[in-house]
Amino acid sequence: MENDKLFKRFMIFLIVFIVPVAALSFWIKDGVRGGSSESRAYELITTDPGIIAKYGSVFECKVNGGVETGEHARFITGDAAYGCKINENEEYEIFLKKKGNTDWYSRGLIEISAKYSCNEIPCYFVGDSFDKINGRMMIKNNMEEVVVDMNSGIVYFGKKIKNKKIKYIGDDIKEIISPKCVYDVDKFKVKLTKKEKERIGTTYNVLTFNKVKEDTGEKTAEKYLKDSFKLKKKYAAGYELRRTRGDYYGYIENGKLVEYRAWKYKINEREEYQVYMMKEEGKEWQVVGSICLSARYVSDDGKIWFENLEKYETNGEIITKYGIKEKVKISSNESNSDNVNMEMCVTFTGAKWKNKNCGFFCCDCKFDLDEFTATIDKDYEKYFGEYFKTIHFHEVTE
Repeated sequence: MENDKLFKRFMIFLIVFIVPVAALSFWIKDGVRGGSSESRAYELITTDPGIIAKYGSVFECKVNGGVETGEHARFITGDAAYGCKINENEEYEIFLKKKGNTDWYSRGLIEISAKYSCNEIPCYFVGDSFDKINGRMMIKNNMEEVVVDMNSGIVYFGKKIKNKKIKYIGDDIKEIISPKCVYDVDKFKVKLTKKEKERIGTTYNVLTFNKVKEDTGEKTAEKYLKDSFKLKKKYAAGYELRRTRGDYYGYIENGKLVEYRAWKYKINEREEYQVYMMKEEGKEWQVVGSICLSARYVSDDGKIWFENLEKYETNGEIITKYGIKEKVKISSNESNSDNVNMEMCVTFTGAKWKNKNCGFFCCDCKFDLDEFTATIDKDYEKYFGEYFKTIHFHEVTE
């Protein structure tokens, strides 16, 4: 009798505690084998033969931003996508898939900080866009502007339409074709259906896209800094440059492709500078501005000061027309992922601004190494025009 009780207790313990733990261990082992989808993305990128062939066996890879979709995406089935930056320069996107107890596997890896051109028909585009015109494509003998978005297993080609009832970004874009594709680091192929061939007016079953290899403007940026009179005066004993980051973006403007780059450098391993560049279709890269990111600045009227444009936390003060000092965060862009625009964003960080719907404003800037002029964006002028409309800043030297 006593043995029966002990056996029952043992079975209850086994059912209540041991079995669930074992099942959970099996679930985790088979569902997250090798870690999360993010760690799996890192593993697949750093071991990809095409990536190794391009960068060698030693390179820096930073995985950033990701999304999982599907039913219990982490454990059962679903899709995932992650961005990554290699050597603080080229940006890539990897698309992952998971079915049942399989590990996450790659559905394609593609560079998105690049320009692509089609071998079979007149078509080119820059990077990856959701709502901006970033390419041109021959459609039934007419060269038309298109929005190209690279997604998991497909490439979306759309065109802008007039739509007065826009509730969400992208509501003014109409699909042209969304062919299936296979991504391969810096090239990809799309397979067209009969309907898709009819829509764009081609007889090709497969279109091949390759990254356009051309001048990046990096040498022009370096020459600009090396030849700068201001820098030669500031660093009289000489200075050395080390490029630490590159960013790239482009879109179609007035029927022509306009490309933008931002190159970041460290001078003498201390101060950080950023060089902003622009290239219009058919022309060469040109420097449109440069600024010392790590310096301390003050407005000419002394009412605004801050230090380090890339601190992304409270780093300065604004004195209002009533003589009140307001704590602010001033950065060279709205977020540290948007580096090609010459702008300054001011965010109020004091206690009275915490529950405000709008506690920041942005300005267009003209950078000139150790000084710049900021003009408040018209969208914010109505609410923050009391602080300034256009103001000049200069670097504070010790």
